[in-house]
Amino acid sequence: MRNMQRRLNKLLLRIMVDVNSPASTRVRAADSVLDHAKQAIEIDDIQVRLTALELSAKADGDAREGTK
Repeated sequence: MRNMQRRLNKLLLRIMVDVNSPASTRVRAADSVLDHAKQAIEIDDIQVRLTALELSAKADGDAREGTK
């Protein structure tokens, strides 16, 4: 799946900079690239926050274990 995603991103980038492509096509490709980048950033942010929450929950659980 990631390999296909990389290939599609490369294709979008090629279309985006191809001066022989219609302007509307290049704009649409650029919009898709930006949208994919935004989604990737959001996913990374969620993963960071989830990891922090999991570590916090583990620390809380360990602290409770120590008070028994």
